[in-house]
Amino acid sequence: MLLFSGQMFGNTGSGALSIFGTPVTSTQEDVPYAGFTVTATGGTAPYTFSVHAGTLPTGITLNSSTGLVSGTPTTIGTSTGIVIRVTDNVGATSDLAPFNLQVYGDLYFSNVVLLCGFDGTDGSTTMTDESLSGHSLSVFGNAQLDTGVAPPFGTSSLLLDGTGDYLTVADSEDFNFGTGDFTIELFARTAATSNSNYMLVHAGSSGNISYTWRCNASNQQDNVWSSNGSSTFNLVGASGGVPLTTWKHLCFERSGSKLRLYTGGVMETSSTTIGANALFNSSAVLAIGMRSTSTTNGFNGHLKELRITKGVARYNSDSGFTAPTAAFPRG
Repeated sequence: MLLFSGQMFGNTGSGALSIFGTPVTSTQEDVPYAGFTVTATGGTAPYTFSVHAGTLPTGITLNSSTGLVSGTPTTIGTSTGIVIRVTDNVGATSDLAPFNLQVYGDLYFSNVVLLCGFDGTDGSTTMTDESLSGHSLSVFGNAQLDTGVAPPFGTSSLLLDGTGDYLTVADSEDFNFGTGDFTIELFARTAATSNSNYMLVHAGSSGNISYTWRCNASNQQDNVWSSNGSSTFNLVGASGGVPLTTWKHLCFERSGSKLRLYTGGVMETSSTTIGANALFNSSAVLAIGMRSTSTTNGFNGHLKELRITKGVARYNSDSGFTAPTAAFPRG
């Protein structure tokens, strides 16, 4: 969040009445606003606070008695020229200096390097990366959009039948995380139990492995990663944590020296084995629904809303988080 630094805003109105407060000038849509409180001194109590000019974003309100500005914004945009006024018991007033309050769809959208909603008409093979990177996706086999199975939101998702269906994205520096944080997440619905339910893979043969991420034959998240391309380590979630024909929000994340796997917002496992080491920079294609080294058997089911955020651990919590229930912001 961005705060005005330095001294409090404050202007003296009639008499000795003065108002003070430090506005928080940015926040995120559908996320509770950090808020701030305006206070008054002088004049004749009690005081009443009001928005004298401009308009607070939808979902954010000013408590007329306490001066607390709080709430959860529901609309992206910038509210400009907001002036909060205090009025004392004899009608004297004092105004806080004007400020702007911006509501972002995603505070980290500039860090998003891949964003695939898999939205479109039934049977379509047009796949789009909606991140600022705008990567091209190549479609193989019978991979297609499907409206026959209701996704967690929207009307379509990516259908893969497990026999040669997958997508690829050319290798890019966007997918080289180095020692930095990252968040990789999607919604998955497996249709059959299999060790080949690969969701996202950035790995070639031995010596060129960054990570593989799948649901295994125990219906659990199973992540293999490497810091040197050859030696691998595992992160394995709870057995049965990804039940068949059930949509789940899944997440693979790094925060500092810790790697985590989440299912439905619950942290299922973590590891600090990676320490200060970089995740290996594989030169393989980024494969969605398949291993790039074996393109016969892959993910069987549906995928939705794949997002890769580079440089940010969005959730960063051993105690978990509230799993998303809507499409990720596009800006």
